[in-house]
Amino acid sequence: MHEMVDMILRMADDLKEMKVMIQALKQSRTERFRAVWVDGPEVERLLGISTRTLQHMRDRGEIPYSRLCNKMFYKLADIEALLERGYGTGAECG
Repeated sequence: MHEMVDMILRMADDLKEMKVMIQALKQSRTERFRAVWVDGPEVERLLGISTRTLQHMRDRGEIPYSRLCNKMFYKLADIEALLERGYGTGAECG
């Protein structure tokens, strides 16, 4: 009888671990997407803007970035936030 209780307790622990693993796997595609960094040309392509416009956005502090070896990188989450801020307002670059 004691062996059966131990086995049930081990199974319960295993189920808890599996639940944690399943929750990690369920992480939405959006959450994974937002953690990605892209370079300037990719941001320009995604937003349909010029290199100069992207530089103006950086200079005005409109978009956060990271610099590595004179190359700029941007989080897709920040690009998404930028788009969300302009959503429904008809905001234009300028």
